[in-house]
Amino acid sequence: MKTIYKYNLEVTVCTIELPIGSKVVCVHEQNLVPTIWVEQETTKLKTDFMFCVVGTGQSIPEDGFYIGTCFIGPNVWHVYQKL
Repeated sequence: MKTIYKYNLEVTVCTIELPIGSKVVCVHEQNLVPTIWVEQETTKLKTDFMFCVVGTGQSIPEDGFYIGTCFIGPNVWHVYQKL
């Protein structure tokens, strides 16, 4: 069964264990924290997904792809999923 869950991210590189095949569907700020919402199949085996949160003007990971951007006060954070 597919469900949607949310996960808070840290402004750094972070690893979250998610079911294989999970898909990030939204990036937004919630309670001043970068947050992702993930569509996932709850019955699948899990694996580590790595995310990198960087500010505007900072280096982005070469081995990642853009997921989304969120605005927290004067800061703009960009989320990349590392491969």
